[in-house]
Amino acid sequence: MIAGYVAPHAAVKHCTAGLGIWEWASASARATLRTLAEIAITLAYLVMKDDTETWKQYRNYGVGQAKLAYMKQESGDDVSFAAVEVLESLANEDRWEEFVSIDLGNWEKKNLRKLAEASGTKDLYDLCYDWTSHHAHGHWGAVRESVFLVCANPLHRFHRVLAPQALAVGDVLPDAARVMNRILDSVRLAYPAAGADPLLPVETTEETDTSSIETA
Repeated sequence: MIAGYVAPHAAVKHCTAGLGIWEWASASARATLRTLAEIAITLAYLVMKDDTETWKQYRNYGVGQAKLAYMKQESGDDVSFAAVEVLESLANEDRWEEFVSIDLGNWEKKNLRKLAEASGTKDLYDLCYDWTSHHAHGHWGAVRESVFLVCANPLHRFHRVLAPQALAVGDVLPDAARVMNRILDSVRLAYPAAGADPLLPVETTEETDTSSIETA
């Protein structure tokens, strides 16, 4: 039975490359969950619209962002995570970059909340995107939760102190599996022939480890 989950689990592991057992409960894992939620909402919206022009708009926006990143990298210092040659290739892949428009807003002229409401994925936005965004942006609530403890000395008026080590803030793996299932639901709507593929199991244990999944 476990072997049947290998393909969808691989998709989750691709988005969470480098996360070990403990890291699923780290603050950085919440940023990964946020990314999965945004992917699920965007894909659900695209499938719901089922319109060629909408898909083109989505793609053209991404090409424009590659062009923008390429222009910034070309005129700035080198960074290790993005190669200028790759960005240039992406920017010129569909057409010569001189004819590629750069849109600084949202690709659909709507924020993600509106896309979620329109596509029936508002629950994912509320549960898996909203609070995880605080971790992605480094807002105080996320900082307080992940790196501060309350001083146990009552004479210190229970002020906050830095934790001696990174704090585990809740395992995101079950939620990531649920979000991935929603992504697979959208894939099934777009490609009904893929409907026989099993969904991800959402149960978890104290020692969840996807690396032990057998491939046969």
